[in-house]
Amino acid sequence: MYRFLIFCFIVLISASELFSYQNIKIAAIRVEFLIDDNDLTTGDGTFLVDSVTTDPFAIDPAPHNRTYFKDQIIAAGNYFNSVSNGNVQISGDVFPKSMNGAYSLAREMSYYNPNTTQSEIDKGIGNLFVDAITVADEDPDFNYSDYDLVVIFHAGVGRDIDLGFDETPQDIPSLFVTADFMKEKWDDSFSGISVDGGNTVIRQGIILPETENQQDVQVALTGLFVSNIGSYLGLLDLFSPGEQRSGIGRFGLMDVGLFNISGLIPAIPSPFSRKKLGWESPHYLTSNQNSIQIAQYGSAASNTVPSLIEIAVNQDESFLLEYRHNQNSNIDSLQFEISKDRDEFAGHMEVLKTFFEDEIEISDSSGVLLSVKNYDIGLPGKGILIWHIDQSVIRNNESNSINDDPEWRAVDLEEADGSQDIGESYSLLDAGYQSELGTLFDYWFKGNDAPLYKNIFSAESRPNSLSNLNRANTGITISNFSSNKSEIMTFDFKKDFHVPGFPKSLKSSGKPFTISAKPELNSGIPAIEQADWVFTINESGAINAFGKNGEGLLFQNKNILAKVDANSTGIQSIALADTNGNGNPELLIAMSGGTLSGFDITVADDSLAKEIFSTTENITAAVNSPIVVDRNQIFYVDGININRFSVKGLPNGFIGTSLNMNDVLIKDLTAIRSTFDFDFIGAVNSNEIVYAVNSENTENETTEYFVTDSTGVLKHSFTSDKLLGQFSIAVLESTPAIVFNSQKELHVKNLNGSAVINFPIRPNLLEDEYFVGTPAIVDASGEDDIVIIVTTNKGQLFAYDQKGNSVEGFPLSFGGSFSESAIVVQLNDDTALELVAVSNSGIASAIEIPGTNTSSEIIWGSSNFNSANNADLDTSYTTIPISDNLLPKSRFFNYPNPNEGDETTIRYFLNEAAEVNILIFDAAGYKIDEFSGPGLAFTANEVKWQVGNVASGVYICQLEAVSETRTERKMIKILVVH
Repeated sequence: MYRFLIFCFIVLISASELFSYQNIKIAAIRVEFLIDDNDLTTGDGTFLVDSVTTDPFAIDPAPHNRTYFKDQIIAAGNYFNSVSNGNVQISGDVFPKSMNGAYSLAREMSYYNPNTTQSEIDKGIGNLFVDAITVADEDPDFNYSDYDLVVIFHAGVGRDIDLGFDETPQDIPSLFVTADFMKEKWDDSFSGISVDGGNTVIRQGIILPETENQQDVQVALTGLFVSNIGSYLGLLDLFSPGEQRSGIGRFGLMDVGLFNISGLIPAIPSPFSRKKLGWESPHYLTSNQNSIQIAQYGSAASNTVPSLIEIAVNQDESFLLEYRHNQNSNIDSLQFEISKDRDEFAGHMEVLKTFFEDEIEISDSSGVLLSVKNYDIGLPGKGILIWHIDQSVIRNNESNSINDDPEWRAVDLEEADGSQDIGESYSLLDAGYQSELGTLFDYWFKGNDAPLYKNIFSAESRPNSLSNLNRANTGITISNFSSNKSEIMTFDFKKDFHVPGFPKSLKSSGKPFTISAKPELNSGIPAIEQADWVFTINESGAINAFGKNGEGLLFQNKNILAKVDANSTGIQSIALADTNGNGNPELLIAMSGGTLSGFDITVADDSLAKEIFSTTENITAAVNSPIVVDRNQIFYVDGININRFSVKGLPNGFIGTSLNMNDVLIKDLTAIRSTFDFDFIGAVNSNEIVYAVNSENTENETTEYFVTDSTGVLKHSFTSDKLLGQFSIAVLESTPAIVFNSQKELHVKNLNGSAVINFPIRPNLLEDEYFVGTPAIVDASGEDDIVIIVTTNKGQLFAYDQKGNSVEGFPLSFGGSFSESAIVVQLNDDTALELVAVSNSGIASAIEIPGTNTSSEIIWGSSNFNSANNADLDTSYTTIPISDNLLPKSRFFNYPNPNEGDETTIRYFLNEAAEVNILIFDAAGYKIDEFSGPGLAFTANEVKWQVGNVASGVYICQLEAVSETRTERKMIKILVVH
C-alpha cells in the first residue's frame, strides 16, 4: 500500500515589510548545539558532516558541509532569478569558512523548543535567534554589515512538516524572524541585536534546519528556504493559519506549493505575489472583448502577449487571470508508473533524473538540485487560473493571515471544477479525496472533463463571478475558454453595468462631498445636451471634476479643478451657481476650513479653475450645513445665523449680510419662518417643509421630524430612528414620502410619520457595515417605476422598489470605504443612468443602474437634491383615491398581530379628510375602550392602542370615519397575547 503525504504547516512564517532589494546578499551561519541523546529531537545536536549518503536518488544528501549550504543558496538564487524575471538576484557566503565547521551554542537543542506552551516555544526561538547571532559575531572573519539577510542554519531537522504522529516534538520550527515577532514573543523591549562592535544592528533573519528529511520521508530544504526569503521580500502567507489548512494549494509558493515535488521544485509565487513585488504588471481589461489572448507563463509567447490579465470587480476586488502549465507531464503519474512493479514508492528525485534529466541541474559536489527550467513542473495540469483578489481582507488583517477565513479569502482560486476543495480535509472515502491541494480540473480550458464544468465564469456559474461582499452582482462574464494545446489561450470577456474609465483615482483622499451638474463648457456654449459632470471636494481641500471616461473638465487628463484650505471643523461643501441664467452653472462655490471661495469653472488659470474670490469674513468655524446657492446669492448656517453672501457678478466679488436664525432658504430666496432648530431640511414644492432634528441623548438616539406649510404652521411631527445623513423625498403612489437611512435600515415614511407598507427594510449587512448618506431615487421607466438606492460604508449598493422588493441586478458593490452615498448621474451618452461614488481613499467608481434607459428620470440624485444643494423636490402630482370607499378595507389593519409588548398599532387609509372614532369590544360584545385617531386624506393614518392592562384574547376594533360627504364603518379582529 502506497503512502500519500499531505504537507501542512505547524509553525507560521511571519511577514516583513515590503522590501525593494533587487540584489540580496545572504550570510549563512551554521550553528550546532551541545551533544545530547534526547529522543525527542532529531540527531545529536551536531551537523551531519561525517556521514555520506549513498542513495543516488536521495534528496539533500549528507554530508551537510559548507559546500552543501553554499549550494542551497545557489538553488534559492536560481529560483528567484527565474520567478522574478531577473528582478531578484541572490548570492551569499557560508560561515564559518571551514568546510565542516559550525558555531557552537552552549545549550542543547531542547532548550530552544521546550515543547510546552506556544509562548515558551516562541521564546525559545527568540533565544536561538539571539544566541546564534551573538556567537557568530565572535568570528573575526565575519562582518554582518557586508550582508542584507542573515540565515541561521542549525543542526537537526525542522519541526515544519506534519507526518501524523510527531516522534521528535522538540525539533525547532523554521520561520522568518521579524522585529515584531521578537517584541511580541520574546521581549517587548527588543530593538535589535548589536553586532560588529556596535556598528550594526540585526533585527530580522531566517531560521532553518540543515535538512527536512525525517522518519524515512525526504523533503528538500529549497522550498522552505525560498518561501522564507519570500517573506523577507514582503510576500504574505496564503494558507490558513487559524484552520491549519491550505489556502491556494500547490499553485503558489506561499502555501503548500513550497513543497511541490517534495520541496525540490517549489511553485512560482501566485500572480498576487508577483504583482505585489512588481515582478509582473497585469494587462487590464476595461472593455468588452472577444478572443482575448493570454500567453503561457514563462513561454516565448509571453514576450509579445500578456501573461497576466486583471479585471476590476470594484475598488477592492479584482480577478487575476494567468495561464500556467506543467508541460503536460504529471509528476504523480510518472511516479506511479516508475513504482508499479516495486515494493516501495519511487521518490521524486528518481522521477526527475529519469524523465527530466535535461531540464534540471544537480550539484555534483553536494547532490542539491540547483535549478530547473520550469518551476511549475509540480502543478497538476495546464490552463487558465482565475484568482479572486480582495484588498479589503488585506486591509482589515494586520497580521499575516489574509487567507485565514476559508469563506472569505484575500487570495482565492476560482476552481473551475465547481467544487471548492482547496483547504478542505477529506478522508479516504470522501468524493474530494486528494483534491485538497488542487487538481487538473481547477484550470479553465475547453475540454475540462469535470462534471460541473461549463466553460463559462459568470454570476450564474459554479464557481461564480459574484463579489465577496454580500455576493453582489459584478456583471462579469468570462467565457469561451480555448483549448490548452498551445502557448496562447483565448477567452471572451463581458462586463454588464460597466462604465468605461472607472474606477478612477483622484489622487487625493479624505471624506468627500459630491454633486453633479451639466456645467457650461469652457467654450462658453451651454452644455444643454451634454452628459453630467461630477464635482467633489475632500477634507484635504482638493476639488476634482470628472465626466465621461473619467476625463477632466478643463484638461482631459487632469481631474483636479481647484484647491482650497483643508477642512478643520464644521461641514465642508461645494455648490454650483448659474449666474447668467443660461441653465448651465459656470461658478463653483466652496466652503472649507472656514474659508468661502469661488471659481470660474469655464476658465483655466495656471492649470486650475480661475479663482474669483476667497474670504474668511463673517465666517465662523462652526459651519454646520452645506452651502446653498441661487443665481446671485450664497447661504450657509453657522449655528447662530443663516448667512448670506450676494454675488454681484463675475469677477466683482460679493458682500456679506446676516439673516435671522429662524429664517431658512428653500427656493427663489423665499424665507420660510420656522420656530425649530434643525440638522437637515427638505421640501416638496416649497409648500411642505420637512425639518429633521437629531436627539442629543446618546442613550436613545432618535430624530424628530417636523412638517410645516410655507407659512411655518406645523402640520405633522413624529420621531424615528436616528438619521445618518440628509433625507430624500419622493412621491410614492401619489403621496409625498420621506426616505432615509438609519444605521442598519432603509425607512420610507409618509409625511405624518406612518411607515409606508413593507418598510423599513433591513438587508443582510456585516457586523461593522452600516448605511451612509442619502438614499438616491430614480424612476426607472419614467412611469412611476420608483427605485430607491442605498449605499453602505463598505461600498455595497442595495435597491428596492416602492413596494419594498429588491430590484433585479442588485446588490452591486463598489468596494472600498465610504462616508457618503452614491449619486445618480447621466455620465455618458449611453441609455442607462449611472451611480457614481467617491471613496474616502479618493477612488471614483461608476456603475450603470440595471433597468434604466432613456425613459428613466432622476427623482433625487444627490445628497442635497441638486448641485445648488437646494433640497426642494419640485414636482407635480395628483392624489388618486385608492378605491371608491372612504375607508378602503384592504388598508385597514393592525400590527403586530398578535401584539408584542404593551401596545399595537391600528393603521387605516382615508380617501377624504374625516373625523375618526375607534371602539374596542371584547368577544362578548362589551365595549372596553374608545379613542379618536387622525383623519388625514390620501395617506396612511396610525394610532396606537395601549394593551398593557388588557387581558389576552380576541378583540373587535370598529373604526368610524365621518367626512363631509359620507360616513363609513369597518371592523377588524385584534389578537392580544401576553
